[in-house]
Amino acid sequence: MKEAIISKYGGQPPPTHNRGSVTIDGIFVSLGITIFAGGFLDFEDGTPSDHRAAWIDIEYSEILGHTLPPINQTQDQKIALQPSKSKKSYLDKWEE
Repeated sequence: MKEAIISKYGGQPPPTHNRGSVTIDGIFVSLGITIFAGGFLDFEDGTPSDHRAAWIDIEYSEILGHTLPPINQTQDQKIALQPSKSKKSYLDKWEE
């Protein structure tokens, strides 16, 4: 296992606890996993915490072993704003 962000960029990452001076958080991946980007957010950016949030960008094929098929786009559907006859009939009987 390796720490993904340090392995990608090297150097000294920022402290990950707001009262600390060293990096104590990270994302660990298997040695064969390649990340394309990664980093640490500012404190309380994205999550209310006293720790920085870490993030990485990985291709699906790196994790799943294949590329996912494209997502099919659906057509917009009209929304009925008035209750249908059967719903109205049910509600009328319920209120009796």
